[in-house]
Amino acid sequence: MKKAVKVNNTVLTIIMVVVLLVALSTATYAWFSASNVVNLSRLEFTVGTDAVRGDLKVSWNEHPDFMANEGAALDWSLSLACEDSTIDPAMPNVAPTKGMEVEPFINSFYTGTSIVATTQAGKINAYRYNGVKVDPARVHKPKETDKHNFYLYNINPNFDLNVTLRFTISNTVARYLHLAVFVDGKLEGIVGYNDKVHYGEIVGGQEITDTIYVNQALTYDSKTSTGSYSPKYHEYNSAIVSDFSFLVSSYREIEFVAWFDGMNIRDNHALSSGSMMSISFLGDYVEKA
Repeated sequence: MKKAVKVNNTVLTIIMVVVLLVALSTATYAWFSASNVVNLSRLEFTVGTDAVRGDLKVSWNEHPDFMANEGAALDWSLSLACEDSTIDPAMPNVAPTKGMEVEPFINSFYTGTSIVATTQAGKINAYRYNGVKVDPARVHKPKETDKHNFYLYNINPNFDLNVTLRFTISNTVARYLHLAVFVDGKLEGIVGYNDKVHYGEIVGGQEITDTIYVNQALTYDSKTSTGSYSPKYHEYNSAIVSDFSFLVSSYREIEFVAWFDGMNIRDNHALSSGSMMSISFLGDYVEKA
């Protein structure tokens, strides 16, 4: 069994990310009332590195023999980009699960508008129309929109690294951002302020409910899991650390997909803006098997 080893300095590679989230008033769909339909738009990623240079490095390219002769091609920083297009508040129509592939995940997202409907039981918040398919924000290499994946390397030959992610946000609207992390093409977990990741079908006239969700570590599904679960919420003005981790023995392929949780977006978020201050990879040394 592998066990963690305490060392003086935690391995740390920091990716500094500045994200501008701008609200536009020209969109067609969002999770707002029909009288105030807006979207949150435009992600701009500027990536750098902290002064700390540990045993984690990154590259847009795959280097299978990096320990032998390709180490010079690795970096402590990368530049990331995002499509310059609107990003709708949305949710997947199926439960995100650990191991889910990227394409099915991206293709599961839908958005809609809300109304106050009158029923025999009284007034309810309901979807105005059936859901409309949208795309979440898929991070890519600058000027290469088809290059979505980069590689995270462990350059320490003696230890594996158990890696978690951390990012900071500084304002209210960024609290509704979820960042899905794919490792080797499989969904590993989700990072965000709100531990509830809502999903479900958007059906016109159906009451809006926030009781169907998974947690960000993808270990709990409110529709299928047994037992009680109390979601936890991160402080949105401090570092948010992932509730999951993954092992890096040599190198892993990484991809990010981001979206706003439509279940929590409200009319008062119109014309608001927000920022993600940084994304970090943190690795704890683990004895090799």
